[in-house]
Amino acid sequence: MTSLPADYVALQQDGNDYSITGDSAKIYLRKNVNPAGPITHSKHDNNFELLRLKVNLIGAGNNDLKTLFGSTQSAAQSASDAEDAQAAAEAAQTKAETAETNAETAEAGAVSAKSSAVSAKNSAQTSATNAASSASTASTKASNASTSATNAASSASTASTKATAAASSASTASTKASQASTSASNAATSASNAASSASTATARANEIKTISVSTGNPGTNASYNSGTGTLTVPRGDKGATGASPTFSFSGGTLTITNV
Repeated sequence: MTSLPADYVALQQDGNDYSITGDSAKIYLRKNVNPAGPITHSKHDNNFELLRLKVNLIGAGNNDLKTLFGSTQSAAQSASDAEDAQAAAEAAQTKAETAETNAETAEAGAVSAKSSAVSAKNSAQTSATNAASSASTASTKASNASTSATNAASSASTASTKATAAASSASTASTKASQASTSASNAATSASNAASSASTATARANEIKTISVSTGNPGTNASYNSGTGTLTVPRGDKGATGASPTFSFSGGTLTITNV
């Protein structure tokens, strides 16, 4: 934005102030001269003086604007502030109108409440008469209500105890479920180990089924060579030669005779 023009200095004329009033406060045009002819010097002076005065008025207005608002930017800010103030005023007016509507609604509610209060008062007067005759019954019912309240409190306490027990049982069940899971895992491990042991036992049984026997020197210990599958049994050191040993395998048992 550009700023307003510089301070205006009024145009002066070369004589005394020219007073233009009444019918003279107008511009004279040559075409309107009657009878036709040139415009007189006085009318020319009148025209220029009117223009000078109007220009001076515009310049004075420029000076007044600068005094009030400063530059064009400041004037725009003032206008924006004025718009904000107007918007705030309109919002306040809207809130005031809403408040007025609420007040009218409250007034209507108050009238309705008053009517209800009058009706309640009449009902209360009628009920007061009936209440006098019902006082004894109400006392009995109050006693019964007190007893029921005591029972209800006891029941609530029992329910709380049972709820606590249920929570404890749920926790125990969770623990047992975890233990069962652990036991199942252990059982699976044991089953795997048993299968491995069975495989090893089968291999050993197969070795025994294919065993061969040889005799060793007298006085030596019996031995078994798993690499060759040979069982070495020492010969007797003294005595007559006996029957040759026999070997039989049945039901997983190796039987040796005549040794």
